[in-house]
Parts: sequence; structure tokens; C-alpha cells
Amino acid sequence: MMRYIEGDLLELYHENVNERNIRQANWRFAWEVLKLFRPSMMRPIRPGAFATHISMFKNYFKVTWRNLLRQKSYALLNIGGLALGILCFLVILIFVRFERSYDTHFTNADQIYRVINHQPDNLYLGKNYYAVTPVQLAPTLMENYASVEAATAFDNRPYLLTVASDKSFWEQGIEADRNFFRVFPHTFLSGDPLEIFSIPQSIVLTESLARKMFGTTDVQGQTVSYRENDYQVSAVVADPPQNSSLQFTFVANLELTNDYRQQMEQAKWNSNSYSTFFTLREGGDLAQLESQMPALVEASYFDPVLYPQNLLFETLDNVHFNQDTNFGIEGSGDPQQLWLYSIIAILVLLLACINYMNLAIARSIRRAKEVGMRKVIGAQRRQLIIQFLTESIFLAAVALVLALAILPVTLPAFGAIVDRQFNYQLLLQGPLLWMLALLVLAIGLISGSYPALFMSRLRPITVLKGSLAGLGNGQILRKVLIVGQYTVSMAMVIASLVIFFQFRFIQNRDLGFETEQVVTSFIVNRDFWDHYPTIREEWLRDPNVQEVAALQNLPSFVDQATIINNDQGGDPSDDMDIYQLRADADFFSMFDIELIAGRVFSKEMETDLGGEAIVINESAAKALGWSPQEAVGQAIPVNQLNYSEHQVIGVIKDFHSHSLHQPMLPLMIQWNKNLYHRFVSVKVTGDDLFDTFKMMEKDIKAYSARPLEFTFLDDQVQSMYEEDQRQNAAIGSFTLLALLIASLGLFGLAAYSAKQRTKEVGIRKVLGASVGSIVKLFSWDFMKLVLLGFALAVPLAGWAMDHWLQAFAYRITLQWWMFALAGLAAAIIAFLTVSSQSVRAAIANPVNSLRSE
Repeated sequence: MMRYIEGDLLELYHENVNERNIRQANWRFAWEVLKLFRPSMMRPIRPGAFATHISMFKNYFKVTWRNLLRQKSYALLNIGGLALGILCFLVILIFVRFERSYDTHFTNADQIYRVINHQPDNLYLGKNYYAVTPVQLAPTLMENYASVEAATAFDNRPYLLTVASDKSFWEQGIEADRNFFRVFPHTFLSGDPLEIFSIPQSIVLTESLARKMFGTTDVQGQTVSYRENDYQVSAVVADPPQNSSLQFTFVANLELTNDYRQQMEQAKWNSNSYSTFFTLREGGDLAQLESQMPALVEASYFDPVLYPQNLLFETLDNVHFNQDTNFGIEGSGDPQQLWLYSIIAILVLLLACINYMNLAIARSIRRAKEVGMRKVIGAQRRQLIIQFLTESIFLAAVALVLALAILPVTLPAFGAIVDRQFNYQLLLQGPLLWMLALLVLAIGLISGSYPALFMSRLRPITVLKGSLAGLGNGQILRKVLIVGQYTVSMAMVIASLVIFFQFRFIQNRDLGFETEQVVTSFIVNRDFWDHYPTIREEWLRDPNVQEVAALQNLPSFVDQATIINNDQGGDPSDDMDIYQLRADADFFSMFDIELIAGRVFSKEMETDLGGEAIVINESAAKALGWSPQEAVGQAIPVNQLNYSEHQVIGVIKDFHSHSLHQPMLPLMIQWNKNLYHRFVSVKVTGDDLFDTFKMMEKDIKAYSARPLEFTFLDDQVQSMYEEDQRQNAAIGSFTLLALLIASLGLFGLAAYSAKQRTKEVGIRKVLGASVGSIVKLFSWDFMKLVLLGFALAVPLAGWAMDHWLQAFAYRITLQWWMFALAGLAAAIIAFLTVSSQSVRAAIANPVNSLRSE
């Protein structure tokens, strides 16, 4: 009927053109068409239409399932490739979601802010933002500014706790004022949050520490020895979750410490030592509050003109990712790392989708006649497109199920690499379930789009005659996809190799001081230092102990700095930041520090013992405009608050007092016998280490009940690069995964080519071609794609890795052989992948392929 209606409309249209004009004819034609849209002309909805669609989709799934069973190797490659891509995506998704969830467990997280201290003229490790402020700031904010609901000051570091004088525990703890739990609400298992420090010498334990020390959480009122005083347990709180920036096992009363009391009595603020957080009152104006800080600094700080400081506010959700601030809360995240991993996840997933396209097209020869038959019996192109997309979505769903099954095994392994403990339940929260459904739909549509469009346009008469010429139309696109796969894969291989060689360079670089067979221990025990000379002599009597030294900082990381000025007038424009290491006279022989000019400390020199004498490194002498010989004997005013002259008695060769991310920095070494140190270092022979440690522990117990925990210095040096090593391991794992998926795609294209050129191979063999020549012919077609991918990957990876290496002050130089090594490795893998199909085609009996000709 539709043809008759259409004919009548066209006939009427031509009459109107002849009788009137084209414009009027067009208007009348449109009006006649619109009049057809009336109920009597509409096709009624058939009751069985929905059932027909259900049957159609049921048939699609049945055909898909039969094809998978009939072609198990294809199913394994296709589903396996998609599953690997989805698995990589899910693992990184969980990691990114976990990092973004930091500190969101606080009920008032959106109202918590940290105070940052910006000191423009005070540069430390390349940064002039500090996460420490005066201890007086927190009470001042609460008392004088209506927008502040609560504010707290705290310090976090490891401390020693003792129970019943015989059980000692080194624990990461916090010393905080009484408002700590008002700013940071925690779940209390016992005790009152508002009364935790009602008794001055009070301490709050976490659930895990309470069980560790007492075997139970019912410990309220128990006594714990802390800072050589007895503290009473006032409450027990639940352990902080792993995604909390505040990690602690106990909270002690900061207001009892001598430093707190001394600072609170100061008329002017002259010490930045504590973290300050506050909660904004509902309706409070943060911008107005921040604008009032310059006036507070001017009124309260010691000489804010000579030493300018700015107080800035930072939201709690940014604390975990802030890497531009010194002395922040430990465990900072890396936003660039999140972007890098996210890009890798998307690339690997795209590689898996490309893989599906290539394998689907490789399989299209066997399904060409199926498509032709469907078209002959009336299937429309739209229906064929729906069929192929349904198949790809089904395969994506199967791959997702497989990826989810593997995830519980993979997730802990990846968590060990990035030092996180992930919860599988993160995928089952809120919108992520919908994201998984959308992920399957997107993968199915992306990976199945080209095969669906490609197969649905085949001409039935052509394919049913046995001609497969139409199947070659997608050849260029398939090759482009393979080149893209290998470009990404080889760029990642190059990056992994460069990262590996950079860390090997770091591990083998001479740091300028001895680390072999040196053990160290962090000690805040005054009993130990009061008896240190005696303990040192007893240790040295052991033949396995070679040297013993006391230090304020380890040579691998000097975290203290001051200001010196070689202008006797103290002109601020001549101020120079210098790092400050305090150590005794044994430091230089212990670590084999090389002396260039002058001398080092002597126990017989009274001026050395009091700290008036200093030893500087080459970089400090150069920065002050002296040669090493000229520097000896010079007087340098030290300390930005109270200038006092110190005399340079020697110059030592530069050693790396910070990580290799930093350049050589000016350094001065002092020895003040009256100051307590923080570290003791012992050089041992390596023989009978267990007996040596037992001997040292026995000698310590004679003077102190607190144990020492020794670690090897070279292990501590390596720990400075743990984050870099984790990133190296993660990128290496993803690189192998990307290369595997790309090889699967190449395998699919090789399989397709072998199927398409079966008769060609048969003819060549009949004419005398050898297996080797056929393999060479096939392999070269694909190796050209690999070489093109390598050519594109070299500049891309070279640019990216040169940018990455800029983060290291001491780094390798990119060499041509690094790129060549990566290309060779990828080429070998590609050749083995292709040759597996080429050899199979070359050794086939030509009779089987030519019998129908």
C-alpha cells in the first residue's frame, strides 16, 4: 500500500508543478504528507511485537554461544584480551577511587581546614610552603575569630610506650591539645571525647594498640609510661581507616610538654613546629577570615618584616595530595600519578577493544556466508548491526565477569606494589555498579562497532558465490590499529627500561659516605644519652664493632636548616639557606667523609665541643665565594634570630645529604656536646650480627629499660626511593599487560591474513616456494607495522622520559641503545607471534586449499 500512496503523492506533485509553480507544489506536497498522520492511517501495535524482539535477541545469544563453542581458541583470545583490559581498568579505578576517598570519613570533612605557612624568603628542598605553625595559633583562632568553631595543634612522630616496666612499644603517635577530637571526630569505644584530658596526664589508645598492650579494649584507667611519666588511659578509639591522613595509635596531652608551655609563655611567636587545623563554623566566612591573617602575623610574629610569613588555608580534601609543602602529614598522594595511571587504564582498555576488532574481522571469513544467507532471507542491515553489537556486548559482559573473578587475586598484588590495602567492596558502592554496566555497554559498542558496520554491508550475492573480495576493505584501518597498539606498547616498554636504568643508576651511585655494614637507631631516651659515653666504650670492646657515632640527623637525609650570612653587618640580602647536621667527632671516620681542607672535630679542642666550630661542604664554600682553602678560618654569623659567629675549621667533599632528586646543597656540621642527639650509628664487621645485637641490647638494659631497634643504613637510603620503585613496578606490570594485548591483536591479524591468503600460499608451494620464504613474506608484512609503531613511539617516549628525568638532579642520559633494546624486544615478540601463524600456513598441504579450483 505504501507504494500506491507514494505514487499518488508524486503524481499529484507533478500536476501542481505544471499548473502552478515549484514553490506552491512543494508546500502542497508537504501538506498532503502531514494529512496522512491520522489514526486511521497508523499501523496498529501488534500484541506479539515485543515477544518477537525477545525471540530475536534470544536467537542472537544462541548463535553467539554456538560460535564460541565451535571456535574455542577465538573465544579464549577475544574474551581473554577483553578481560585483561577490563581487569587493568578496574584495578586502577579502585586505586584512584581509594586515593580520592582520603579523609572523607570525617563527618565534618568539608568544614575542616589546615593552616599553611608561606615563607617567601625561606626555601627548604626547593619549597617555601610549610605545614607547621606556632602552637599559639590554634587557641588564638578559637578565642578571637567568630568564624572558627574549633582549632587544634598537634605533632605526630614515633614515641616509646612502656607497660609494667617490661613491655615497650615504638608507636606512631600524636601529641595534641584538648580540641583534637572536636576537629577530627573519631569513634570512641570507651571514654568521653570532651573529657579525654580532664586529667592532665591522660592518653588515648586506639583499639589495636590497646589489644596489643593489654590484650583487651577495656583499658580505661590503666597506666602507660610515656615520656618518662605515668599516663592514665582516658579513652579508646577505633583505629583510623587506611584512607586517613592522620595515622596514629595513641593521642597524648600536648599541653603537658615543656615545649608547649615554653612557647605559650612567649610574648612573640618565634617557632613553627606544630600542625594547625580548624573547623569553620556554619555560615562562617572563610575569605574574610583569611584576609585577617596578615594583621595577626604582624601583631604576633617575631619580626615579620625581616622574616615575612603568610598564613593560608587549605581544604582537608587537598591535604593528601599536597606535595608542595614541607613537613606535612606523612603519606602524601601524588595527583600526577593518578593522572598517569588513569591514562594507562584507558589506553590498555582501548588496546583490548582494538584487539576485539581485529580478532572479529579475522573471524569474518567464516561468517561471511552466514551474513549472506541472513540477507537473502530478508535480514536488514540494521538487524545485522544489532546482532553483531549484541554479540560484542555479550562478550564484554563475559569478560567483565572473568575480570571480576580474577580481581580478588590481582588486587592484593597491586596493593603490595603501591603500598595500599584495597577493599574489593569499593566496586560495589553507589554509582560504581552503574559504571560497570555502562563500561560493558561502552566496550561492546566501541569494540563491536567496526565489525558490525563492516560485516553488515557485505553483498550477499558476492559472498554466496565464494568471493571474499569485499572483506579487504578494512585492511587499512586494521593496520592503523595495529600500528597504534604497538606505538603505545613500545612507548611503555621504553619508559619502563628508562625507569629501570635510572634506579639502577641511583642504587649504584657513590653517595659520598659509607653505608655498608652501618646500623642506626632512632633514640629519644635521655637515659641512653646520659650514659652514652659509657655505652659507647663497652660496645667498642666487642671485636665486631668498628665505630660508634652520635648524630642529630642521618647523613642520607638532613632535615634541619638555618640561615648564615658572610656579611658582618647581617644584611638580609646576603642571607643564605644552609642545611645543618649535628654530629660528634666520630661522624667523619664512621662514614668515611673525605676532608679537603682544614681539619674535622677533635675531642681535645674545647671550642669544638661547644658548637662554635663548624665544618662545611664544598657547595657551601662555593656559595659563599670561597675556595676550600680560603674558607678555613673564616667566621660566619649563624642563626636567623640571634646571630652568633662560628668559625670554619674544615671543608669536606660534597656528599648526598638528600635524595638524588635534589642537587648538592650547602651543608654545615656542628658538634655541641651538651645537646642530646637523635641517632646512634654503629659500624659492624658483619660477623655474628645476632650476637653483636644481643650484646648491645644487654649493655643498654644496664642503663635503660627502653629497647633499641637497629636498621641498616643502606636499607634506609633505599627507602627514600620506595615511591619511585613502586611506580616503576606498577608501570612495568602495565607495560607487560599492554604488550600482551597488542600481541594478541597482532595474532588476530596474522590469523586473518593466513586465512585470506590460503590459496596464494598453496599456489606458491606448488610453484616451489619454501616454508622459509613464505614465513619471511608473511612476517615482513607485519614487521613493517611493528617498525612503524616503533618509529612513532621513539619521539613520544623520548619526550615523556626526558620530562620525567628532570625530577632527578642526578640522572642518566637517554641513549640510543635504550630505544633499540625496547624495539628489539618488541620486534622479537611480534615476530614470534606472527611466525606462529605463518609457519602453520606454510606447512599446510596445498592440495587442501586448491582442490576446489
